[in-house]
Amino acid sequence: MLSLRHIIFPILLLIAGMAKGESYTVYSVHGNVTEHTAEGNIPLCARDTHLTDESQIIIGKGGSLTLYLQESRELVSVNEYGRQRLATLVSRHRDKGGNTWRWVKSLVASLFSADTPENTHRKLLQSQGGSHRGDDEDKALLNAFAGFCHYGVSDRKAAVTFRLINDNGSAITAPFDFDGLASAEVTNSTDQYMFVNIVAVSGQDRQLLLPVDPDADNNCCAHLCIPPRSTVNMSELSFFPSLLPRDATLVLVASPVEVNFTILCSPGVHYDSSRHDSQACFFAL
Repeated sequence: MLSLRHIIFPILLLIAGMAKGESYTVYSVHGNVTEHTAEGNIPLCARDTHLTDESQIIIGKGGSLTLYLQESRELVSVNEYGRQRLATLVSRHRDKGGNTWRWVKSLVASLFSADTPENTHRKLLQSQGGSHRGDDEDKALLNAFAGFCHYGVSDRKAAVTFRLINDNGSAITAPFDFDGLASAEVTNSTDQYMFVNIVAVSGQDRQLLLPVDPDADNNCCAHLCIPPRSTVNMSELSFFPSLLPRDATLVLVASPVEVNFTILCSPGVHYDSSRHDSQACFFAL
């Protein structure tokens, strides 16, 4: 017969586990996302680990916050406009965009392993272009990009699209005549997290519009990650479209895995029509 001690102890452990809150790590932030505190509204940044279930989060229009939940080991993105308790936001969004632990683990490792990028999923990003590691995923992306640019060939439907908007959120219809700052509003219609960049293609010249590596010590693409089934304003990565060549075509490149986007600026891009192994999709303005 079980003693009272053997009955009560498991119950106490269960209660303690239920009382323990989730631990959060900020994976990426798009747009205006802040934490409401007694000292005022504090902007959130990638790698922040101080948030709790009771944190009050304020998300601006078009903003998005992606979090790594350490207890359940999953990524969750929230984008509800206004101020909400973090645990409430997470509970309403954690069923969107399922992901496996192996996939999430590689992204989190990439986020925190700037000093050892060779041990991460995507190897080392070369933020200034030039040489690259030549991973199969990168080569496949470059080949698919060449097919899209030169021949309009794409193996996948453009389930990720974008438009350029101004500070008021209005569409910019003539970007090369627009003198102000523009930002990309990206719509991800897939059930996956997608890493994106925009390439300005003018003849043989190609230029990335979104910085691959805004932090010199950061070798990951977290700031280019768009949550599933969402529309995000990447206002933190604004640029002047009037400075681009007037004949440029703006091509959105979206990939479900982290890739070295700088490879798209490599010279001498050639299309191999026998190769169909890229997971990327493209959309051009």
